[in-house]
Amino acid sequence: DCSIGAMRWCTDALGAPVGASTGTALWGALGLVDEMRQLGERGSIVVLLCDGGERYAHTYYSDAWLAERGLDPTRSRQQIEAYVAGGTWPRS
Repeated sequence: DCSIGAMRWCTDALGAPVGASTGTALWGALGLVDEMRQLGERGSIVVLLCDGGERYAHTYYSDAWLAERGLDPTRSRQQIEAYVAGGTWPRS
């Protein structure tokens, strides 16, 4: 669910669809950003937009398809939105 929530958030932020691999990379990068902040470290993080999302129109971008599989990216997407707005990163 985290990868899907991240890819959907990224798609809205960029205005162009990205794929699940990009969502996974983004979720990991945001976790790294938070870790660096907690340690008082500074630096750059690069995330590659490694796949377009067009081919996922009938799967990861379909609410019906996700529901059939018991997937709901809403929570992870809300976590990203909250973090970007100045909140805390979710801890596992």
